[in-house]
Amino acid sequence: MADINHSRAQKFILFALGRIYTEFSRQFNDKPLEAFISKASFIELATKAHITTKTERTLYRQLEILEKKKIVSYDNKNLALTPKGKKMFEKIEHDLAPYLNVAEIIKSNDMRRFTKKVQTVLSLK
Repeated sequence: MADINHSRAQKFILFALGRIYTEFSRQFNDKPLEAFISKASFIELATKAHITTKTERTLYRQLEILEKKKIVSYDNKNLALTPKGKKMFEKIEHDLAPYLNVAEIIKSNDMRRFTKKVQTVLSLK
């Protein structure tokens, strides 16, 4: 099993990077294309989407630590998970799956498919 005794920021980076590549793969799975993201683009995404409160410099430092631990690789300005990093991402994703599934069900407004107990009441605020 992958060792995930890393900081919360490092786990976030692994999860975010893994999800980015999962989505890229899904979009291009029927094409002979491979998508990559640069370190700068990843950090821009993370800060602009407000998915982290870390500063850009802190994210760069965390990426450097993950690179030294051979969890991410940075080659030709392309940021990627190593095989060790992919294993760790899969473990994090597996642990978060129930939370992500609930969030997706609620977000999709499809809760009635799963339960008929949800009610709305007119509020007189």
